[in-house]
Amino acid sequence: MGENLIVDSKTGAVELSMDMNYPEILYAAMWEHKRLPWQVISGGPGSGLYKSTDAGKTWKKIHKGLPEEKGKMAISVSRANSNKVYALVESDTEKDLGGLFVSDDAGENWTLINKNNELTQRAWYYIEVFADPQNEHKVYVQSAPFLVSIDGGKTFESIDGPHGDYHDLWINPKNPNNLMLADDGGGSISFNAGKTWSTQSNMPTSQMYRIEVDNQWPFRIYGGQQDNTSLVISSIGLGRSGISREHWNYSAGGESAFLAFNPDDPRYVLGGSYQGTIEVLDMKTQGSTNIMASPIQYLGMDAKDMKYRYNWNAPIIWSRHEPNTFFHAAQVLLKTQDWGKTWSEVSPDLTRNEKEKQGKGGAPYTNEAVGAENYGTIAYVIESSHEKGTIWTGSDDGLVQLTRDGGKTWTNVTRKEWLKRSSMQSTFLPMIPPLPTSLQLDTSSTTIPCTIQNH
Repeated sequence: MGENLIVDSKTGAVELSMDMNYPEILYAAMWEHKRLPWQVISGGPGSGLYKSTDAGKTWKKIHKGLPEEKGKMAISVSRANSNKVYALVESDTEKDLGGLFVSDDAGENWTLINKNNELTQRAWYYIEVFADPQNEHKVYVQSAPFLVSIDGGKTFESIDGPHGDYHDLWINPKNPNNLMLADDGGGSISFNAGKTWSTQSNMPTSQMYRIEVDNQWPFRIYGGQQDNTSLVISSIGLGRSGISREHWNYSAGGESAFLAFNPDDPRYVLGGSYQGTIEVLDMKTQGSTNIMASPIQYLGMDAKDMKYRYNWNAPIIWSRHEPNTFFHAAQVLLKTQDWGKTWSEVSPDLTRNEKEKQGKGGAPYTNEAVGAENYGTIAYVIESSHEKGTIWTGSDDGLVQLTRDGGKTWTNVTRKEWLKRSSMQSTFLPMIPPLPTSLQLDTSSTTIPCTIQNH
C-alpha cells in the first residue's frame, strides 16, 4: 500500500500509535463508519489494523489472530517493550468476538486476552487503549468507565474519574503516575495514578441544548447541558459584581432536556432526558418525581417495537391556554393535565412512519441502545401564543403538521414540492421545509432553539 494509507471512501483513520523507541514504526487503525439519521454503522470490510516500518511510506495489514468482523479499533504500542502492542477491537457482539487483543511480536500475531463487553460497549462513541510507558503489563482502557489493568489486560479495575464518559488520556513518560484525562466533563490532572483528580469546575465546558426563560425579576434562564444536569441561572447577580456560582443551580431532567413550566409561577418544572423520561421538580423544596407516558424500558429495543418513539430531544411544552397542561411528543402528541399521572394521545402518528428506518440503532456488530438514533419522531412542538388550540409540530423525517382545534384534527402543511423532493432523497437527513407564505411566524415564544453536537 502506497505512502497514503487509503482503504476506501467509507473508511478513515481513527487511531495512530508511534513506537517511541523506533519512531519510524507506526501502527494505524482504520474504521469503516457511517451515521444515518436512523442508525450508526460502525464496522465492515474497510476496518483494519496496519503497520508501517518506514515512517508511513508503506503499510501492511496485521490481522493474524483478529476476528474477520471488525468495527472501530484502538491501538497502543508499549514504550517499555516495543514488541508489546495492545489493540481494542469492536467485533460481532452476538458472537462475542471483540475485546482486548495483545501482540507480543510487534503486531505479527494477536491473542484475545479479555472479551469483557465492558471494554467495547458503545464502541463508535468510546474505546481507547493506552499502554503505560514504563510497565508493559499496565494498560488503560477508556469507555463509559475508566479501567486499568496491571496484568497485561487479563483483569481490570475501575478508576473513579471526576465525571464519566472517557475519551482521551496522556501519561507522563517520565512519571506514569501523572495522568491528564479528557472526559465529557472537561479535563483533569492526577499525580497519583488516578486516585484523586484536579477539579473540572474551573473550565467553561458546558454545552447547552436550548434555553427557556421565566417572567420573574431577575428572570431565570433554564437549559439542559450535555451529559449533565439541566441548569437554572439568574440573569442578574443582585448584590454582587456579577453572576457567580451561587446564582447557578440544577433544574429538572438533564442533558437533552426540554424544560417546561408556567413562566409566571415556575415552581414546578418538567424536564426531559431521553427515551421519554420526565422529571417533575419542585424548585422550592427540591423534591422531585419521575413521570413517563408509558413506563417501559426502551433501551436496546428496536424503534419499530416501541409504543412511543421519542426523539433524543423529545419536546415538552407548557400550554399557555389551558391550566396545568403540558404536551410531550413521541411519534404522536401526548397531553397531561395532572402532572403526568395520566396521558392522552391528541394526534395520530405525525411522522412518515417508515418501518424500514425503525430497526436497531447500531449495525452491523454493535447495537446503539440509548435511543439517539430513534427516527420517525416529532422533533419540535410549538403552541400559538395567541390562539387556543393551534399547535404546530415538526418531525425529524420532514413533516410539518398543524391543528387548530387542540388536536381533534390535523393537517399536513408540508409543501408539496418538498414532499416530492424528499421522497427522492430518503437516504439523507431531511431539511426543515419553508413555511407557507401565508403563515406568520410566532416570535413571542420564550423557547430559543440552538444547534449543538449530539452525545
